[in-house]
This record gives sequence, C-alpha cells and structure tokens, in this order.
Amino acid sequence: MSVVTKVEPLSGNVNGGNTVYTTPEVFVPGSVRLIWNGNIYQASDTRHGFTETDTNEITTVRAPRTGDVLLAIYQINAGSGVSPSDEYADGVQDLSELTAILQADRKDRQIRLVEDENALYRFDVGASIGGIVPGDVDDGRWFRIGDQILTFVGSPFHPYGSLP
Repeated sequence: MSVVTKVEPLSGNVNGGNTVYTTPEVFVPGSVRLIWNGNIYQASDTRHGFTETDTNEITTVRAPRTGDVLLAIYQINAGSGVSPSDEYADGVQDLSELTAILQADRKDRQIRLVEDENALYRFDVGASIGGIVPGDVDDGRWFRIGDQILTFVGSPFHPYGSLP
C-alpha cells in the first residue's frame, strides 16, 4: 500500500501546560516529524521530542509555550480514502494566483505552495472569516499553514529528500 505525506497543524491547546496533540488523520507509525516554530524535530530529540501515544496522537517531551506554532509532517496510508490529487495541487507563483484558483479547481483541505511566499496554504471550504478570500468568493478561505518549511534539509518537500 502506498502512503501520502501530509503537513498539517496539530490540534491541542498551546498554553505552556498541555503536552498532548492530535493529527487530523491516523498516521503511519514512526512517520511523524514535529515542526515546532519552524524547526523540524524527530521523536528522539531530547528538548523538542515526542512520543506517538495513539494512532493520531503525540505527547511532547515538554509543553509548548503560548504563541508557539506546532505542525506535523506525517504519512497516511493512501488507502484511507484521501486522493493525493485532491490533497496536494500544483503550486502557484504568488497570492494573486492563489486567489484566482476557481472553485472547480480547489477542494476542502487542499494544500498548495505559494512560491513567492515560500509557504504552504490550505483551503478550508467551510471558513467564512479570516484567511485569504478566493476571487470567486463562493466558498471558503485559504490559510497559511507553513512558513519557510520548504528550506529545511530533511523536509519531504526539500529537494534532498525526506527525513530518515
């Protein structure tokens, strides 16, 4: 069975006391990498490490402080019903091209690279406030989910490949 790599925000309170966070989907065991304030960490890191405590849950070694940003890079089995063509689409050059993507060409939870921003954006079909409004304003918003993560060696999006 093939796998799909995802980059998504973790769910859980980032308040200086919480250490338990969940991914939106069940991950392949051992595939999780934590992006904490833009840096990528493996589970074994002594300061920013974590333990996979359930099929879609991690527990961090220490509690992130209020304002910290947590994302996860993880893999899911392709047989989970997610179509890679729905989840990831071709990148665009700038934000004007992102807003010009037509409703027929965007799907809920779709991720696109915006090259001039060097960042990933995720589409939320149900959002009505915040984010970047599509040009046809029929539904949803684009939300920035990653800053400069493409430049880290070891990122699955880096030209030198994935983390071990």
